[in-house]
Amino acid sequence: IQQLEKTGIIYTYADTVAPRRGRLHRYYFENVSMIPDVKQYHVYDFLGRRSVGVLDQEFVGRNGREGVEFIMRGHTWRILSIDDEKRLVNVEPVYGSLGAIPSWEGEIIPVPMDVAVEVGALRGEVAKRVLTCDNPTVALNPYPLDAEAKERVVDYVKEQVGKGFEVPTDKRIVVEGYERFIVFHACFGDMVNEALGRTLAALLSSRLGVPIGVQVDPYRIAFIAEEFIHAKDVVNEVLSLKPGDVTSIVKATLPETTLFAWKLWHVAKRFGVVEREADYRLNQARALASMLKDTPVFAETLREITTEKLDLENTERVISMVNAGEITVVLTRGREVHSPMALPIIDRIVPHDLLRPAFPTRDVTNLVKERLLNERMKFICLSRNDWEGVYPVRLLPDRVQCLKCHSTMVTVTVPQDFELRRIIEKHMAKVKLNAEEERRWLTAWKAAGIIQTYGRLGATVLAGRGVGPTT
Repeated sequence: IQQLEKTGIIYTYADTVAPRRGRLHRYYFENVSMIPDVKQYHVYDFLGRRSVGVLDQEFVGRNGREGVEFIMRGHTWRILSIDDEKRLVNVEPVYGSLGAIPSWEGEIIPVPMDVAVEVGALRGEVAKRVLTCDNPTVALNPYPLDAEAKERVVDYVKEQVGKGFEVPTDKRIVVEGYERFIVFHACFGDMVNEALGRTLAALLSSRLGVPIGVQVDPYRIAFIAEEFIHAKDVVNEVLSLKPGDVTSIVKATLPETTLFAWKLWHVAKRFGVVEREADYRLNQARALASMLKDTPVFAETLREITTEKLDLENTERVISMVNAGEITVVLTRGREVHSPMALPIIDRIVPHDLLRPAFPTRDVTNLVKERLLNERMKFICLSRNDWEGVYPVRLLPDRVQCLKCHSTMVTVTVPQDFELRRIIEKHMAKVKLNAEEERRWLTAWKAAGIIQTYGRLGATVLAGRGVGPTT
C-alpha cells in the first residue's frame, strides 16, 4: 500500500485507502496480464550482409553487450552493436568459444527434484546390474517402456560404465574436470541445480578472482572459465558448504545479476514505478534496483526469483546430505575425454562451430576486405581546408592527395560528419578550441599522418569499425 501511495496510484487518509482518479483504472487494466510484454530483436550479420535470426528482448536485455558471444543456428556470433530504436543486433561470425551463450536459453518447464532423483536412482540400479552381469532391463520393468526403449536406456548406462567412468546417481555426485570447464553431475533437477550452480560459481569466482559462467540442466551443472580451473576446487567448495550458506550467498549475489535487473524491471512495471510502455535498458534497470533497495519492489523481485527459478530449501537439504555422507562426491581424475553422460551439457556449452566456424577463415578475410574496400569515407584537405570528397575506399589511388592543392595531408572521417571542416577552420584561424574540438583536431591530424604515409592502405584500415588513428 505504501509503495502504491508513493507512485500516486492510491492515497490514504485515517484508516481509508482510496484510488486516485484515473490512475487506478489504468493501473488495473495495464496489469490484468502477468505476462511481461517481450519484443524481439533482429540479428544481422554485419560481414555477410544477411539476416541470421531473432532474439527475444529478455536475451538482449540480460546478455546484450558489445563483445558478448552467443550461439545461433549452430554457429557462434559476437555482438558488434545494438540499435534499440530499430531493434537490431549487429553481429560478426567468430570461432566457437566455451563462454558463448545459447540463444535459445529461456523459459522451460523445470524438471522437479523428485523426478531427477528417481532418474538418478534408476541409473544406479541399472549400473549395479551391469557390473554384476545381472539382467539390467529388470530395473526398468516398473516403467511402461517397450524392449527397444529399455535397451537404449541400458546402452546409455553401459557406455558410461564401459569407458571406466563413475555413474552419477541420486546418491553420488560426479565431478569431471577439463581445461576451461567442469561438469558437475548432480541428479537434483533444474531448480536445485540452478541454486547450487550459482552458489558454487560465486564461491569459485571469489576464491580464484576470475568470472565463472554457469550452465544447468536437470542432471548436470557446467562451470566455464576463461582460464584453467581445477575440478578439485569445486569439490572442496561443495564439501565445505553448510546448508545455511546457500540462501545467504544466493540472496547476496542475485541483485548483481542481469536476471535480477530484468525481473525487477517488470516487477516495477506491475507496481506502477515504471511505465508499461518503457523499454528495458540494463543500465537503467540496475540504477533502478539501487534506488528501490529495501522497498516492496526489491523484495518481491527477490521472492519471485527464489521461488520460480531456484529451490533453496531442497538445495540446503542436498548440502545437509553431503555433509552427513549420505551423498558422496567423486572426482574423475586423469581423463582427457569427457564421459558419455557429460555430453548433453557439453553440447550446450561448446558450440558446433568450435571445429566448424560460421565461415571458413579465408571467407571471413575476403568478406572483411570487401566490406572495407566498399566503405564510403569523407576525405578533407587538412592543409588548406578547401576540398572535400566522399569516395569508396576501392576507388582511391595508392597515393592520396588533395584534388586542388595536391597536398598529401588529407584526413578522413565518416560521410555524415559536417563538423570537422568547421573545427579545422577554427584551428587555422587560431581560434581557441574547446576540449572536444581539440580532441577531434588531434584525431584528424593523426589520421592525415597515416594516410600520408600509407595512402590507400591507411584509408582501408581507418575504414574498419572501431578503428582510429590511435587504435
